[in-house]
Amino acid sequence: MVFAKRIRSPRLAPLAAGVLLIGVLVISMVIVDVLQPTQNVSISSSSSTTIAHPSGRPLRILVVGDSMAATLAVGLQSSASQANVVVINEGHPGCSATVTSDIWSYGVVVTPPQAPCSPSQATLLNSWHNNLQKFKPDVVLYLARSEIFDQRRNGEWHFLGEPAFNAYAAASLKKAVASLSSSGAHVILLEPPATQVAGTSGNLPEDNTDRIRIDDKILKAVAASSKGKASVLSFGSLLTPHLIYTSSIHGVKVRCSDGVHFTKAGGQEVAGVIFAKSWAVGQVRQQASPAPLFIPPAFSSTTPEWYSQSELGCQ
Repeated sequence: MVFAKRIRSPRLAPLAAGVLLIGVLVISMVIVDVLQPTQNVSISSSSSTTIAHPSGRPLRILVVGDSMAATLAVGLQSSASQANVVVINEGHPGCSATVTSDIWSYGVVVTPPQAPCSPSQATLLNSWHNNLQKFKPDVVLYLARSEIFDQRRNGEWHFLGEPAFNAYAAASLKKAVASLSSSGAHVILLEPPATQVAGTSGNLPEDNTDRIRIDDKILKAVAASSKGKASVLSFGSLLTPHLIYTSSIHGVKVRCSDGVHFTKAGGQEVAGVIFAKSWAVGQVRQQASPAPLFIPPAFSSTTPEWYSQSELGCQ
């Protein structure tokens, strides 16, 4: 796990003594704590049901984005063979279309992500281009909570809700879609779910659901302008209906103890919905290029090294 530089700021009051800040280059700062009790919710059983799928070679799904995407992919990979799907996990901490500088997380300043998504947006786009050439996906899933954070641009802090930053986010996501669809893959933009960083009451800027709603509107506008190259899956509403945070579905723990990331069971719970959507938009490409492509297990079934760290509480 790569640790971020933390710079305390007078902007927020200090947290209670004894709380351990974990400065990590994931999409959020997390602490060792126990989640506040939350309600369970029910979603359609289709989310976890094995879906019917066409024959032929497996549908290739490339997952990109930040650490939220990477943890989702862990559960998707474990359910992939049942749906004749191969899931390639290329999510990396902090890697989103908009993050190029410091972010404000859990009351501290976190330095921008490292390779493969820094030091510039061009670096990230080049990394995605290489993944497209290597894996030749039929579908690309993009999920990033990093858009929600306060970000430092030109020496000042900005966030979703400000017209100028909204425009910047939209332009960045349009570039992302253009890049990720450049080889013919369809891009599915996933709306982030609500979060509640452990040890808090969900009142941090990065837990602000108004920002998620703005992000969702931007994602939909970007998809609408993509000429069919991208679509949006209301993933956030699926896992957190009405954007009310919950840690479990059907009695299954779907969120890690940090209140942000996904357990393996969480990815499994929503795999049916994601795979059905992926087949719907990716089948034409899958059938147009039926020749099998060998994807080494080291690439197609990668679990991030940091996934088992105790501070996340994903195990």
